[in-house]
Amino acid sequence: MNGIATTAPAVQPDHARTTIIRIDEYSEALRQTEDVRAFYSQDSNCSAIVSAIRDVSTEKKVKVISYDVFDTVLLRECKSEAARFLDISDRFVNLCRTNGAEPGFSVEDAFLARVSAARAAYAISPTIARNREGRFDDIARITCDLLNRSDLASAYVANELRYEVEATTANPIVKLIAKALPRTRIIFISDMYLEGDKISHLLSQKLGVNETGRVYSSADGFGSKRTGGIFAHVSAALAVTGEKILHIGDSLHSDYQMPRRYEWQSFHLPLPEAEKDARRRTHEATAAHFAKMGIDLDRYLQFNL
Repeated sequence: MNGIATTAPAVQPDHARTTIIRIDEYSEALRQTEDVRAFYSQDSNCSAIVSAIRDVSTEKKVKVISYDVFDTVLLRECKSEAARFLDISDRFVNLCRTNGAEPGFSVEDAFLARVSAARAAYAISPTIARNREGRFDDIARITCDLLNRSDLASAYVANELRYEVEATTANPIVKLIAKALPRTRIIFISDMYLEGDKISHLLSQKLGVNETGRVYSSADGFGSKRTGGIFAHVSAALAVTGEKILHIGDSLHSDYQMPRRYEWQSFHLPLPEAEKDARRRTHEATAAHFAKMGIDLDRYLQFNL
């Protein structure tokens, strides 16, 4: 059985559903670890998880394994989204300096342009399957327009992708599961502003070409995991019924409960509480940095942790 198992009669409305939770030993160890990257670096931890996934896949005759990308396949460094955006802005300013004269904007300017551009990109995106997702190409273009440097949009995209490659760690369980279940197809599903082709680039850089499969991103207009529409889209696109697809991810809602509502199998790999707490602290530190400048960061954008 997977780490957290939730059962609910399909005929009952949401408010009437009963949830039964079972926490296996490896799941509790993952939840309590201080460092998620260190946890997955230990062979015994990976072996327990891979065995559980292999058992579920065999029992349910799974044909496709679907992975969440960030914090499941690609383990992020221990920073909040705001802190990562500030790092990316710093790198971008330094990149512009090495390419010639001073760029004409500061790190903080680039950061504030980025979060403003994100709000604009989400606002102009169409609602598809009850989901509205910004696209990174739009975010990069609007960011550079706000900085009065529209000529730098391509460099902005390349800078962020390089950052993501360098700042993430490939989860070893992906290759181990592929070895344990060599005939099972692999795909990736992400609720993310990065388009599928860009996520595919990151995955090939971190996993190798042979370990990657089709990427379905909410930024490409397929709906999202958090509202569920993307699961229906993927089932139809693959011509595989949901009970033959196993989705693996860190979000209890988006990666475990929502696929179950669409009759998929699901397997929860929670992000440790210590990791969440550390990310909150980096968000608070970033917010304090801007507060010294008289800027209320949380009024610009509500960041994910």
